[in-house]
Amino acid sequence: MIATATVWSQDPFVLSADGDTLKRWTGEDPIADMTAYPTLENVTKIASGAFNGISTLKKVIISKNVTTFEGYYFTGTPLDSVGVASGNGYFSDIDGVLFNWGKTYLFYYPRGKTATSYTIPEGVEKIGNIAFYQHQYLKKITFPTTGFNEIMIDQAFWGIANLDTIENFEKTQITSIPENTFGGCWHLKSIALPNTLTEIKANAFNDCQYLPSITIPASVTSIGDKAFYGIWALLTVESHNTVAPTLENDSVFALKGNIPARNLYVPKGYVNTYQTNWVNTGKFNVNGAIQEIILTSIGELNNQSDMAIWVKDNKFQVKDNEYGSELSFNIFNSTGQLVQSLSNLSETIDQNLKGLYIVNVKRAGEAIKSFKIML
Repeated sequence: MIATATVWSQDPFVLSADGDTLKRWTGEDPIADMTAYPTLENVTKIASGAFNGISTLKKVIISKNVTTFEGYYFTGTPLDSVGVASGNGYFSDIDGVLFNWGKTYLFYYPRGKTATSYTIPEGVEKIGNIAFYQHQYLKKITFPTTGFNEIMIDQAFWGIANLDTIENFEKTQITSIPENTFGGCWHLKSIALPNTLTEIKANAFNDCQYLPSITIPASVTSIGDKAFYGIWALLTVESHNTVAPTLENDSVFALKGNIPARNLYVPKGYVNTYQTNWVNTGKFNVNGAIQEIILTSIGELNNQSDMAIWVKDNKFQVKDNEYGSELSFNIFNSTGQLVQSLSNLSETIDQNLKGLYIVNVKRAGEAIKSFKIML
C-alpha cells in the first residue's frame, strides 16, 4: 500500500491525508470561508503558510473545530479581516482581529486593515509572534493599561515602517523584549520601557532609524546583539541602573555611518561603573564626558493621589487643593536633571523653561505625585 501525503480535490484547498490539517488554500476569491465546505468541518489544524502570499485574499473565516495554527500564518497576504465560526472554543475575533477564545491573547492583526491607529483591548495579556508584522498603515499602537505581560517569541511588530507612536508600553509587566520585536520600525520616535523589564534581546530595536533616545530602566540586566543598532540620529541613552547592564557586544548601540553615540546619562555617582563596563570596553562610544542624572528625580507618574495641577500666570495651580500650603515642587528635564525647586504655590516658574518637564509634588517633604507637564 502506498500512502499519500495530501488530498487533492476540485475545492480550493489541499488537505493532509487524514483530513485533519488544512495544508494550503488554493482559491483566488477574496473570501476564504472554511465554513462553506463540509469537508473542512473536521479540520483542527492550519499548517504553516496555508494562507501565505495570496494577493487576492481579503478575508478568512475559520471553521469551528480549528484548534491550532502552525508557525507563520497569513504572511504576505493583504487580509483586512479574520473571522471565527460560532462554536469555536479556541479562537475568537473582534472587528476582524484574531484572538484566543478568552480574548487574552492577540494572535493576529490583519496586515490589510487601513486604520492608522489601534488600541489593544483591555484584558489582553499576550501578543503572538508576527502579530503586527510588516503592517502597512499603522502609525500608533496603544497597549492596555493593566495586565499585559508577554510578547511571544519574536517579530511581533517587525517592519511597521510608519509606526511612530507607542503608548502605555511602560504600563505593561513584560520582563523581556524578544529578538526583532520592533526591528525595522523606521519612524518610531520614542518608547518608554516598563520597570519590570530585565532583558532586551538581539535586534529588538534594530534599524529604528529615527529613535533619538532611550531610557533603560534599573531592572534591565542585559542587552543583546544589535539591540539598538542602525540609528541615524545621535542617540541619547539614559540608564537608571547603578549596575551597568551587560552589553552582548560592541554593536548594541552602533549607529548608521559609524557615528559615535553622543550622549550617555547615568545615575549620580556611577560614572566610573559605566566608564569601565561600557566606554572603556569599546561597546559604547561617547563624545565628551558621561553625564549624571538623579535617580530619584522622575519617580512614578501613576501615584494613587487624584491631584490635578496646571500652570497659570507662570505659577502652579492645584485643583480643589486639600493639601494647604505644605506643597513644594521639583521640576526635572527629560534627562532627569533638576532644573528648579519651588517651595510653595506662590513662587514663580522660571520663564526660560520651555518644553516637556516632569514635576514631583511633595507635601511636607513627602512625595505624593509626579506629572508630565508642558511649559
